[in-house]
Amino acid sequence: MSYKPAVPVPVEEQPILEKLIGIRQRLAVLKRDRTRYIDKNDVFNLYNQLVEQLELIDKRRTSDKIRNIVDTQLEDCLHLLSLFYLAIGRNNDLPAFFVQLGTVRRLLEYSLEGACYTQNDLKPLKERLERIRTAILEGAQKEEASPVVVKYLKNKLEQCDKNYSEAQSNISKIAPELTAVQTRLVSIRRQIDGFAVRPTNDGDFIDHLMKQLKEIEEMRDSDGKFVDDQGQPLQGQELCNGILEECFSFLEDAKSKQGLSDEMKSSPRFQQIYCRLDELLNKLKHLTLTHRWTLRETDLYVYRASLAEIDSMRSDGQFLDENGNAPAGQRILLYLLRRCYAYIYQLLSASEPVSEELMTVHNQLRTVKRCLQEVQRSGGIYSERDLYPYQMKLASLEKLRVNGYFLASDNSIPEGQELVNSLLTQCHQLIEEIRDEKHQHDIEEDEAITRTSESS
Repeated sequence: MSYKPAVPVPVEEQPILEKLIGIRQRLAVLKRDRTRYIDKNDVFNLYNQLVEQLELIDKRRTSDKIRNIVDTQLEDCLHLLSLFYLAIGRNNDLPAFFVQLGTVRRLLEYSLEGACYTQNDLKPLKERLERIRTAILEGAQKEEASPVVVKYLKNKLEQCDKNYSEAQSNISKIAPELTAVQTRLVSIRRQIDGFAVRPTNDGDFIDHLMKQLKEIEEMRDSDGKFVDDQGQPLQGQELCNGILEECFSFLEDAKSKQGLSDEMKSSPRFQQIYCRLDELLNKLKHLTLTHRWTLRETDLYVYRASLAEIDSMRSDGQFLDENGNAPAGQRILLYLLRRCYAYIYQLLSASEPVSEELMTVHNQLRTVKRCLQEVQRSGGIYSERDLYPYQMKLASLEKLRVNGYFLASDNSIPEGQELVNSLLTQCHQLIEEIRDEKHQHDIEEDEAITRTSESS
């Protein structure tokens, strides 16, 4: 849940707030500048300034329970700075994990709020948290590591761990016999959620989902309980029955336009929230297809900020209409929020430790590699000439190197050299493998012709 600052800023924190606002403004200017690649020295300089303010806050605060606008400004700066670190290819530096932890935490919070998730949903989040934990521990050992940054990250990681433990505890109570039912119900509810945001209705699809729900409903006994072979109620059926009833209820709502209740459809505020979320979802979905060529990681800040603004409109988890009432049927809005954050998480996870200055070379090499793999899978080549276009492309990219390095416009060495050179080597290896396979095929073909001639 987003925080709405209401606590006044103490006098001693006013200078810190002013500094943070200034840093935030400089980060925004740097983000908007698309005329040049991001200078890593600019990023490092702003990071050092931010660490100074974080140290001041840490010294003056005796408790982290009382928050004010200083905290929101700090987190805003840290998340944007974190995206800058991803953009310059410093994915394994400690600042790069601020935005990742924030996104994982938000996904876990939405999962707990919606009570609609499975072990398969939690597994990748747990794996991500473990990778971040390892990176924080390793980063803390480095001489240049800031103790206050390590402390801050560990606190955020601990919050994620608590949310994960709660989420894991909820589904661990489900009896093994009910696990498959719960997984199926979660899948159905997500299909209903997805159906509700479609531009047109599909009666056959609704009937298909209703049939599945009735099949699950018939698995219960006469008292409406899921039981084992001995007729004993199974653990976790409260959760399963809750999802089942919600599916029936929400499927009825989804039959109407946009899946919104009548009260929500009559409210301009809810219509606006729905349209904004739907627009953000479509843009993020498109980015997952084009991000390797079009996305600068800092672009994600705009989406995160928009989602945080929408989320801050909720009161006790509910959006309120113009009269301060919370109409029913808001599940669709929570679904859209969660899907947007899921796409942001997907885009963050896909970020490569390569500076944007090297990203064009990196993407071209990835394309060449995929093409060569497809040639290999489809049976190889007819002649050596089939490999010429790939060899020429690799040669043109190799010419960009100076003393084995791909250089930036200022002759500095951008991040990602190891990964890009590894891709280059893999492409050459694939060419050799394809050539060897062609040679072996020619030998076998000649031997077959010889045997045929001798037998005749």
